[in-house]
Amino acid sequence: MARFAVRTLDWVDGQAAKRLTQHVYEQVLAGRRDILIALLHDDFALAGTRERLDRNSWIQLMTADTTWDRIDVEPVSDDRSLNNAVVVTARVVYAGSRADGPLSGTWNVVDVWQQAGVDWRLLNRTTFPAAA
Repeated sequence: MARFAVRTLDWVDGQAAKRLTQHVYEQVLAGRRDILIALLHDDFALAGTRERLDRNSWIQLMTADTTWDRIDVEPVSDDRSLNNAVVVTARVVYAGSRADGPLSGTWNVVDVWQQAGVDWRLLNRTTFPAAA
């Protein structure tokens, strides 16, 4: 199997950390399940106001169950680096549709990325609706 994990040798710079979160959504738009599997930690968990999902369930929801028109990622604060982890906070504006109809909105996203060697993998994502 090809390796698609994000690699770097000299890290953590704020722009690169924010780029990790943006990279995940680029792969969602492209429907690249293979890359998403490599980017998301085996123990990945999403905790949101509506649902809690593991890695496979989140990838299924984002790639097979949803048709996306757009996903825009706007970093909202500096990242926080913690030894082999970095926390990225972003606002995500999206529009698309599922079998039950159209969906759109703005969500705040807090990602925890974990480094293992030179690979960075998304360990945890917390989402909640952005205030109007």
